Parts: sequence; structure tokens; C-alpha cells
Amino acid sequence: MGLRKRRGSADVDDVALAAYLSAMAFIEIRYLAGRALRDEVPPAEALARIRMLADLCHNMPSSGRPWPGRRRRQLTSIEQAMRARRMSWVWNSANAEKRAWMLGHIEKARLQWTPPPPLPVTQPDAHGAESVSSEARPE
Repeated sequence: MGLRKRRGSADVDDVALAAYLSAMAFIEIRYLAGRALRDEVPPAEALARIRMLADLCHNMPSSGRPWPGRRRRQLTSIEQAMRARRMSWVWNSANAEKRAWMLGHIEKARLQWTPPPPLPVTQPDAHGAESVSSEARPE
């Protein structure tokens, strides 16, 4: 799907958003590394920010293709949720700082994106199969 322009803003799907956010993170990482090398910022401060950005991008979806090796068994509910919304894990595992960074770039680029819903809460049963916990069951 990618980006669709609409009155000065663009609708964006999860994979296109991941590509955009990854590019923005790489630019910021490069900028921070340069500032640290020129002693414009304490190296520990730059490294902490670089680590946060690298950690965030590590789990970004890279394509719309399904994960390899998942065709022979039924997907768990969490895997189904992540397949339906590729940014589910990244969004739901992000702390406040990471979410603020993502939302700031989304707003600055005037992108329209709806965060994915919370991931299902599951617990394995006696045989190792997953079951939805009572907290995640609809009323």
C-alpha cells in the first residue's frame, strides 16, 4: 500500500512507516555519532540515544512477506496479530520515549497512521498450546 497523499498529508501502512522511521533513525544515528566524534556532545549521551534508536529499529518490519518457516503450523494469536499489523510488536513493546520519537516523526512528516491495538495476552496450556488469558477475553 505505501504512502497515499491526501490534502497535504499521507496515509501510510505499517511497512512503509517502518521504512520511513528506520531511515529517520539512521540519519539521527549518523548525526549523533558525528557530534560525539567532534566532542559536541558527551559520548555516553550520544551512545545512549543511538542504542535506543538501534533497539527500536531492530524489530521494525522490513517487508510484507510472511516469516519463513511458519507455514507448517498454526500461527499463535500474537503471530496472527503481528501478521495483520506489522508494527504491532514494535509499537506494543516500545516505552514512552520510543513511542514519542515515532509519533514525533509521523506528525512532522504529516503522515496518517493508526497505532495497532494491544497484542493478545496468552498463556500456554498443559500441552504447550496457547490459550487466551482471562484478562484478554472479551466481555
